Amino acid sequence: MLDEILYKMYYINMQSELLGKCGGIMGKKYKCSMQDIAKRLGISKNAVSLALNNKPGVSEQLRQQIIKTAQEMNYSGLSYKRKNNNILVLIPEYIRNDTYFYNDIYWSIENEAKLKGYNAILTSVSEEMESELRLPGIYFDMNFSGILIIGVFRKNFVKKLLTLGLPIISVDHYYDDIMLDSVVTANVECAYMAVQYLIDNGHKDIGYIGSIDMTASLYERWIGYLKAMRKNNLEVNKEHCITKPSSLYSLLNEISEIEKSLDEMSSFPTAWFCGGDRIAYALINVLTRRGIKVPDDISVMGFDDLQASSIIVPNLTTVRVKRQSIGAAAINLMTEKIEKGGDVIKYSIYGELVIRDSVKKI
Repeated sequence: MLDEILYKMYYINMQSELLGKCGGIMGKKYKCSMQDIAKRLGISKNAVSLALNNKPGVSEQLRQQIIKTAQEMNYSGLSYKRKNNNILVLIPEYIRNDTYFYNDIYWSIENEAKLKGYNAILTSVSEEMESELRLPGIYFDMNFSGILIIGVFRKNFVKKLLTLGLPIISVDHYYDDIMLDSVVTANVECAYMAVQYLIDNGHKDIGYIGSIDMTASLYERWIGYLKAMRKNNLEVNKEHCITKPSSLYSLLNEISEIEKSLDEMSSFPTAWFCGGDRIAYALINVLTRRGIKVPDDISVMGFDDLQASSIIVPNLTTVRVKRQSIGAAAINLMTEKIEKGGDVIKYSIYGELVIRDSVKKI
């Protein structure tokens, strides 16, 4: 009996303390409001509303302080506003042309998210939205716990996303001058592996094709190529390297640029390592029209392992990017960031060499 009385007294005291924190009066029902939280912290009600509704306009530090205070004051709307199971997935409009490559990544993201109790919600961002730093409308219609960005976005747009106070993870691209979590292919190591395979098959004069200024991935593949050549004490013939700047959208049609570059060469290498499979397709097309046989005359190595790589003639030897693993890793990292936070990391996924018919041993 005494224990029951003591428990009731403790319960009443706790209720009194909670009500007191909200400015309540003992014996009267009082619902803690955003204004109460704002008053206690000495900030505006609008700042509290932005934080509890997961909207931009407050720093992550202040957001967490507001959430903590709301918990202490027993704010009734906290559980709905703070916790949700939605992850926004943003893609730039241009990669809709890359359905095979990016579909694998997205479906993996969606499936892995479901397994972890989250919803992955995909929407595209137009060039105009990027340049104007406009967020898609769905961001304001729903609450999100984090944002995944797939592909290459303008840096100012990415910086805008970082002001939202949510975990942001870049998928299949990283920004070397922005502190941002990323999940990418181990491009340097995989490119090194591909070039080493060419060297192991007797090739010493190996060229490179791929714009090194277009994306971080292509630049890293160039670095992997250089490392493999230097490690094997092989000379890099700059005449055999096509690394001219290219716009983000011209990679899909490199034939004319390769034609022009080959016309300017006094000789050809015995093998070319291409920074992407599409570049390899274009190169094979150009060489074939010139009467040069692949791989009898020149070997060609790709990178990505796109669907057509196992269909074109000759079937392309390439590096397989593990797209499904990238998607799954992105969700695993995102859920960890949502639930635990942590330092910024770059998570690399190793690809694998796919040996087909476009490389000849000499």
